[in-house]
Amino acid sequence: MTNCHSILDILRLFDNCCSKTPSNIALIASTHSISDTTVEITYAQLDSLVGVLVTQLKTIGVKRGTYVGTVLGRGLPIIALVLALWRIKAVFVPLSNLAMDRLYISKTIDSIPSLKYIIGMHNQLHEICSGNSFSTSNINMSDQIDCLSGSELCVAIDTSKTCDQESTYNEAELAYVIRTSGTTRGEKGGLLVRVPRNTLSTNVHEISLRLQLQQESSIKRFILISAPTFDPFMIELLLPLTTGSSLVIVPDEFIQTPNLLYNYIIQNRVSYFFGTPSLFLRFSRHQQFNLIMRHTTVSNIILGGESFPAQLYDLVQDCNTNHVSLWNIYGTTECSVWTSLTQIDLYQPDLLSSIHYVLDYTVMKLQDVEPDIANPTQEDKQYEIYHGGSNRICFVGDETIPKIMRPTGDLAFQNKSTGQISIIGRTNRQVKRSGYRIHLDSISHTIQAVYGVCRCEVVMLKDPTDVNMGIKSIVACVKIDKTKVEKVLTQIKDHVSSNLPFYARPDKICILDEYPVTNHGKIDYRRLEICAQDCISQDSNIHNIESNLDLCTMVRSVLEHHFSFKNPDQNVKSNTYFLSEGGTSLTALCASKELTNISVHLQSKESSLQQWVFNILIW
Repeated sequence: MTNCHSILDILRLFDNCCSKTPSNIALIASTHSISDTTVEITYAQLDSLVGVLVTQLKTIGVKRGTYVGTVLGRGLPIIALVLALWRIKAVFVPLSNLAMDRLYISKTIDSIPSLKYIIGMHNQLHEICSGNSFSTSNINMSDQIDCLSGSELCVAIDTSKTCDQESTYNEAELAYVIRTSGTTRGEKGGLLVRVPRNTLSTNVHEISLRLQLQQESSIKRFILISAPTFDPFMIELLLPLTTGSSLVIVPDEFIQTPNLLYNYIIQNRVSYFFGTPSLFLRFSRHQQFNLIMRHTTVSNIILGGESFPAQLYDLVQDCNTNHVSLWNIYGTTECSVWTSLTQIDLYQPDLLSSIHYVLDYTVMKLQDVEPDIANPTQEDKQYEIYHGGSNRICFVGDETIPKIMRPTGDLAFQNKSTGQISIIGRTNRQVKRSGYRIHLDSISHTIQAVYGVCRCEVVMLKDPTDVNMGIKSIVACVKIDKTKVEKVLTQIKDHVSSNLPFYARPDKICILDEYPVTNHGKIDYRRLEICAQDCISQDSNIHNIESNLDLCTMVRSVLEHHFSFKNPDQNVKSNTYFLSEGGTSLTALCASKELTNISVHLQSKESSLQQWVFNILIW
């Protein structure tokens, strides 16, 4: 593998666009969040704005390696600021601009002692940086920025801090520092991820080549969907501005309103759409169909950050025409940003969840998952995906020596004949119920295979009436075509009975019209649990799934689950001896508890199951 391009490539590519095509449109932004009026900024104008901002930043003390926090949403100010920081070789530290995230902002500021400078709009900085240690001053920019932002750009300087950078990482030449949720390895409160300029440049260059952006002569329009605190933001910003394309900036208020976002895409003739599956699926089915089947100016749809939505197949299965170029992009914050980019053919539904094409300077490996002692037999061998590479290093947490390969937290299996990797779901979406390990995403995928199911997400809820037993219910939250509800519900019940083991079958189906999403456009599972609990409490849009299993079949399955048979093909029979087959007192207790849970779960009034439990204990 040849060495990657210079770390100055991204800056050089942007400068080339400014010098060779100065009159081309670089940015398209709305003057007000609810206005149809937009302003177009040429490459020459953007270059001038960046130059002015570079001068202003240097005047207040920002230099190479300086950490600069921002409390800004999507808009011209943050785009100009990112480019200015790149020119100075300072470090971009995005902070949320949402009022609800004040605690998150404070944690991030406290976790970076060298974060001396914070830039934002005057009204926002006043709320965040109101302490005695902060001094604020205006940044003198053009009237154009003030017009688009509706407020003056200001900087707050923490005068109590004497250092404005982390010397440990100076040699790495960081591009930005971002806080991840920490779910990959269960780190509560999240982790800081420091991303070198070379890593980001490599990723932009890889994606540009994969999308063949340099080979197209027409002017392309990208849309900026991601929030600055979501690391794809950097790719979505730099990719168009380093390939001579135009970047359409979406007002923050439009992101959570699908109809406004859809109309904004149409009005501004967007050709490249980057977003999460959850965000795309919030569009109506008619809008999704129009976007996918080339009924708009959109020519490429790139979805990532979550599992690719296989249910899009339902939209096109009766069509004979070609759809837009549809891409599944995959990666994690700990190896910012993207690892693979795979073009999808919706007419081949079996391949929708597969990862085919790893980017050029990136390595992907599969590592065996530790066998589940409680559930050792699995039909498909599972792996965890690891990714990285010498040109894709990041510093996670307090690392000073970065790891080359990192775990993704994603479970996958590999097709032995084709080598294709398919993602099952997140490791942190595995739960235990009655001693069995259950993967909630696998249940979602099973239900989504039912024709007529627009989407399914599964959560596990604890029974609020339960005090001691720890009984939990699996609830499938589904979106169904309103004209086919009863028919689809019947199909779901039949499908899960045929395709899921009894312990992984949902107890209830909750019908939803819309799913709650985070500021980053991903499913908000905490809010989804609340929605499901509300449906159950109010007995609204909730349907029970009755178990058709014979009680003896369930008991037999539990016993076989806990036996360590010398012969793998052996089953529990009437003359099977517990101790001779490896049974212990601990095994008996585990089986006893599991059977008791099943008894309560089925609300059995008979004593026969309790007698089974007693027999096990005295066996």
